[in-house]
Amino acid sequence: MLTTEDMKKYHTTAERILNALDNSPVPISWHEMDRCALQSVIAKELILIDKEAR
Repeated sequence: MLTTEDMKKYHTTAERILNALDNSPVPISWHEMDRCALQSVIAKELILIDKEAR
């Protein structure tokens, strides 16, 4: 079971990924994306990746 602290860690990591994308030379159009929803999707995928690695 994931704790609140675990979820916070995944969301922080997801935010780092989004910031890296923002700072990359790759053009991304954020105006059509819901950044918070995208962060949640990334966090969920990170959780799955961690579970698969165990």
